Amino acid sequence: MICVSVLYPNVPGARFDFDCYTSTHRALVEELLTPEGLRSFTIEQGISGATGDEPPPYRAVARLVFDSIEAYRSAMQRHADELATDAARCTDIEASRQVSHFVG
Repeated sequence: MICVSVLYPNVPGARFDFDCYTSTHRALVEELLTPEGLRSFTIEQGISGATGDEPPPYRAVARLVFDSIEAYRSAMQRHADELATDAARCTDIEASRQVSHFVG
């Protein structure tokens, strides 16, 4: 299993519409990627930094779990453009991505 973390940095003045992301975008992700091997999709909303006294480093983090990196890459070859266009309706923050293996 692999996890793809989509990290949206907490950029001052940037737009992130959680209602849009958690309803409309989530539905599209699940519709397009579940048949491609998506096992789970979670969305986290940052609330603070590590000490609790500073803003969170990330406004949001989405986590997508697939059986393999090949399944993820294949799904994204087919659907990346449509998903990026839809995500842009919800946020103007440029996300970074990390693919990880579960080890513990």
